[in-house]
Amino acid sequence: EGTAVLYNTIANQLERGGIEDRTEYEALIIDCGGGTTDVSSCIFKVEDSTVAYKIDICTSYENGDTNFGGSNLTYRIMQYMKIVFADYYRQSYGHNRQRIDIDKMIDIPATDLFRHVDEHGVGDVYETLEQRYAEAESVIPTRFKEYETRMRDDYRRVRGNYHFLWDLAERLKTEFFRRTAMLRGGFSTGVSSEWEEGELRISAVERWSLAVREQERLVEREECPPIVFTIREITQLVRADIYDVVRQFLDELYQDGRLQRYSIIKLTGQSCRIDVFREALKEFVPGKSIEFRQKTEESGRVPELKLACLRGAIRYLTASKAGYIEASVTNEAAAVPYAVTAFTHSGRERTLMSSLERTGGTHGTISRPIGATEVEFHLKGLDGAQRHTYVYQNREESFKPVLYEEIAASYGAIIPQDETDSIANGEAKFFVSAGNSRWGFEVVPVARIGSQLQLGKKRFFAFEKDASELDFFDGMK
Repeated sequence: EGTAVLYNTIANQLERGGIEDRTEYEALIIDCGGGTTDVSSCIFKVEDSTVAYKIDICTSYENGDTNFGGSNLTYRIMQYMKIVFADYYRQSYGHNRQRIDIDKMIDIPATDLFRHVDEHGVGDVYETLEQRYAEAESVIPTRFKEYETRMRDDYRRVRGNYHFLWDLAERLKTEFFRRTAMLRGGFSTGVSSEWEEGELRISAVERWSLAVREQERLVEREECPPIVFTIREITQLVRADIYDVVRQFLDELYQDGRLQRYSIIKLTGQSCRIDVFREALKEFVPGKSIEFRQKTEESGRVPELKLACLRGAIRYLTASKAGYIEASVTNEAAAVPYAVTAFTHSGRERTLMSSLERTGGTHGTISRPIGATEVEFHLKGLDGAQRHTYVYQNREESFKPVLYEEIAASYGAIIPQDETDSIANGEAKFFVSAGNSRWGFEVVPVARIGSQLQLGKKRFFAFEKDASELDFFDGMK
C-alpha cells in the first residue's frame, strides 16, 4: 500500500519535472487508517534511459501501532459528547449542572500541549476527561457488557446508547475534518436533510434515542439536545493523542538524525486529513516537504488521501503496460514495533527481542530444564505495556538428536555455535527470532542430553491477534 502511494507521488513529480535524473531520494509514509497507524520508509531513484523511466524503489516497514487509528479519535469525541449530553439531561432533571468547558477538562494551552505530553505523558492530559466520562455513566450508561445478566430491555438500551453515540461522533469527526469552512456542528431531528448556514452545519438524525437513567430506571429520551460543538473543541480533544502517536514514531528518527534525510513525508489515510497531524510533524521536521492537501474546493468530493493508494496502483500498472516505466521494487527487513520478553527462574525479566529491531536478525535466548512443559513469552508494545502472553508447549519426546552442522544449515546465524556449545546436560535453550517473511516471531528449542545436541520443534507466534488489539466495542467503554 505504501509503495502504491509513493508511486503516485513519483508520477506527480515526474509530470511536473520535480525529480532529478539518477538522484536518490528518501521518503517517509505515515498511514493512519481506521484502527492502525503504520510508518514506512522508501528510497527511490529515477533514471531516464531515453526509452523509459527506470525506477528503483526500496521499501521497509519502520514502525506501527495496531492500537491507534481513526477509531481512537472517534472514541475521544464520543467521550466528550457523552459528557456534554449527560450534563444536559442532568440539568433537565433539576440536578446541579457541572459546567462543560473543554479548557477545564484539558487545561493546557494548545501552544504548550506538545511539551506537556513530552514531560508528563498523554495520560496526564486526559485525566480529568476520563474522570468526567466515568461520572457520566450514571446518567447515560454505555458499558453494556455489565448488563448482560440484567433485564434484556436494559441491555438493549445501554448497548444502543453506545452505538448511537459512536455513530454521532463518527459523523461529527468526518464533517469537521472534511469541510474546511465548517467551524460549528450539531444534530437535529427537525430537519429532513443536512443544512448549512455560514460556518454552521446541522446534521439530520432520523430518530434521536438515548436511554437516560432517571431514579434508577432507564428512560428513553427522544428530544435532541440543542447543543453545538465547535472545531476548536474537537481539535483540542484530539491534539494530544495525535501528537503522542507521531512522537512515538518519529522521536527516535529525530534524535539520531535519520529524520533529516527524508526529502518527502507523505501522509495517507483519512485520519491524516486532520491539521494537527501536520502541526505535530512540524515539531520534528520543520521546513520539510510534507505532502498533505485539504483544499476547500475538494471538501465535497471523495478525499484525495483515500484514493492515493488506488490511483498509484492504477498509474503504475498503466505505465508498466505501456512501457513508459521499468520498475524494480525491493523490500528490506522490517523494523518490529514490539519487544518479546521472558522470565528467568529467579524472576528476572529478560528481553529476547527489542523493539524496532529488523526482522531476520539474531535475538535472545531463555533456558529451562528440558522437562519443562510450558514456557511463557510476553509481547510488549513500544510503550512497554504488555499486549499478549504466548505459551510454548514443550514436549521432551519431540526433541531429535542432531549435529550442529544440521542446525546451522536450517537456521544459520539465528542459532550460533557458541550458544549451543554452552548448553548444559538436561538444559533446553529456547532461541527467539523475528520471522523473515511472516509478521511474528519464532521459537526454536535446542537441548543437550549427555553429549548429544537435541533439536525441538519450531513454533511461530503471530504478533497481532484480535486479543491484542484495542476493541472499542467490547462493552466496557
